[in-house]
Amino acid sequence: QVSFETTDHCNLNCRYCSLGDLYTFSKKERKNIDPQKALRLLRFLFDVKLEGSEFAIGFFGGEPLVNGRFVEMIVEEAKRLNEKKKLKLEFTITTNATLIDRYLDLLVDNQFKMLISLDGDEKGQGYRTFMKDGTNSFWQAIRNIDRLQCEYPDFFGERVDFNAVLHDRNSVQEIYEFIYNRYHKIPSIAQMNKDHVNKEKKEFLKIVEELQREGLIFEDSRKKYRFVDNDKFFYGKLQTN
Repeated sequence: QVSFETTDHCNLNCRYCSLGDLYTFSKKERKNIDPQKALRLLRFLFDVKLEGSEFAIGFFGGEPLVNGRFVEMIVEEAKRLNEKKKLKLEFTITTNATLIDRYLDLLVDNQFKMLISLDGDEKGQGYRTFMKDGTNSFWQAIRNIDRLQCEYPDFFGERVDFNAVLHDRNSVQEIYEFIYNRYHKIPSIAQMNKDHVNKEKKEFLKIVEELQREGLIFEDSRKKYRFVDNDKFFYGKLQTN
């Protein structure tokens, strides 16, 4: 497997982003990947892979579709190289979904495995704001996800998953219920990174930790969810029978 950090750029300004100013290891410069170096690496990997073996090519960022032309270029070149090598190719992408409407054909035609970052409902999405004007990205993401589900239901059912970040504007219950009730998907949920936080920003992390101590701790809360045959979503003690 190879994963390309397509770009450091993003059209969102998520408050807890590892590339932002919450953390000391944030990147101050925003660059796109060097396409020629990426192509040389891709061709080398095709050369050394055994014919018929599996090969996954992933894209992340930043928001990888900010540099969508690079994604298109790599996919095209990989398919060209694979005419001879006959590898079992799979493409993957992690995206905030706000730009997928521009690349639906690319994603669907090439059967991308998509991981969509969505923090739940509009309130939960409140830290995922647009870089240009600070507005919540929720409705743009939802319009695009709904369109993907409506126009390509089989692809959506088989190739799309969700990831969320737990913070002080959402909860495990709210995230699970929103994503499952709307899309019938079980999201993965991650806590915010507590290491390398800027001293000036530690108060924000402290608020999140205090709320989690009040009963929103991810490891404990996740075990309370179960699904039943009629597809209704319940929150309660896990039943083992």
